[in-house]
Amino acid sequence: MEKQINIILQRVRSTRYGLDGELFINNKKICDTVENTAYCLDEGEYKIELKKCKHHLRHMPVIMIKRQPVCEDCVLAKMKSGNMPMPCRCPQITTGNGMCGHRDGAIIVGEAVCHGVVIHSRAAFDSVYGQIIKYVRREQKVVLTIK
Repeated sequence: MEKQINIILQRVRSTRYGLDGELFINNKKICDTVENTAYCLDEGEYKIELKKCKHHLRHMPVIMIKRQPVCEDCVLAKMKSGNMPMPCRCPQITTGNGMCGHRDGAIIVGEAVCHGVVIHSRAAFDSVYGQIIKYVRREQKVVLTIK
């Protein structure tokens, strides 16, 4: 049997400010989440891979979906606005304060303070990323289940 890490996103409520949820890793709550209601991913299971993101200039936990562009092939990653690359359009587990401006299926992690807003996002992301990279280094599969 192949070992894997199970990440569960339990959606709690949908408001006009976003889709609030809780993120569990191996049945332990890690943090709260916010998603853009109009652009959120469908319920189901998704594989997560660490991919080098040209926008964030580091490896990011990318949620693998059908017809997903790889960063190296992404047209938006090659475009620039001033000196900065354009934002990527692949769904990721990422940092932020709220869902505004996220139209890519992103799952923003942090500590919920009100509907659609999280704080301490960097600390929550580092915790989630640390767990994911630990399992990736052990060559174990990382699976996200959205409920």
